Amino acid sequence: RAVKTGRLSFLNVFKILKLATYFKKQKIEAVIMNGPNDVKLFGFAAKVARVPKIIYRRGIAVPIKNSFLNRILYGKICTRIIANSEETKRRVLQNLNATIPPEKVKVIYNSFNWTDYHADKVEDKNVKQAEMIVLGNAGRLCKQKGQKYLIELATALKNKNIRFKLLIAGEGELRDELNKSIFENELQQHVELLGFVHDMKAFLQKIDIFLFPSLWEGFGFAIAEAMAMQKPVVAFNVSSNPELIEHEKTGFLVSSENIQQFEEATFRLIQSSLLRANMGNEGLQHIKQKFSTDKSLQDLLCLLRE
Repeated sequence: RAVKTGRLSFLNVFKILKLATYFKKQKIEAVIMNGPNDVKLFGFAAKVARVPKIIYRRGIAVPIKNSFLNRILYGKICTRIIANSEETKRRVLQNLNATIPPEKVKVIYNSFNWTDYHADKVEDKNVKQAEMIVLGNAGRLCKQKGQKYLIELATALKNKNIRFKLLIAGEGELRDELNKSIFENELQQHVELLGFVHDMKAFLQKIDIFLFPSLWEGFGFAIAEAMAMQKPVVAFNVSSNPELIEHEKTGFLVSSENIQQFEEATFRLIQSSLLRANMGNEGLQHIKQKFSTDKSLQDLLCLLRE
């Protein structure tokens, strides 16, 4: 039996002992924790209860501080660590390589049910016009996601007299700043900030190319969604992006923050509907083979059965 923890934000001896008693009574064999605060409570409780498998799942590609407590939590308390990408694994080991052996960290990608997205395309008459290319991006409006580079891209495309529409889905602290840039560059007819989008499938049906100028990612779920909808992707060659995108096969990877290369890759896709279709088809196959829910579940079961 395994138990998945909730999120608690403080260490409490009474709760640890109470949880340890519960684990023993229920004969829990594995505890899987999804956050650092979980490890401080559930990890210690599982250790006290002598639970055989104490597993922490890391979902962000940010280094763990090399503190005394973290060396205890991740080096001694946790029996295994799951990383959601090779990039996340590298970050886990970055500061704790003397404490955590590489083989202790297992990469299991986020499960992705591609069948939820795969469907015949339905054109949105309010967006799609004859000979107009529709570009799309989705993510929090923040520095990490790099939407400012999309404004630069849109300005370059406008100067080339390309008929296009850029749809940006998401909310965040940079919304006002991005709106200001749109007006300053006279892009009101070309760029639209949609706010939070509930139906990503419908959003992705509207677009021809997915643009992802994020500066770092643990696992680019938005990329996986776009590829499942057979959309070619242009992204920076950073973090876990190369684990999702096969360069010049399912999309383009360009040097980080190099807007000229980003523009050139986007322009290649704009010019060729055949290239877009081929990359879109390859992207779907890649998602089905590498990131399916069944594969992630089997990887997790194998880890639990070790």
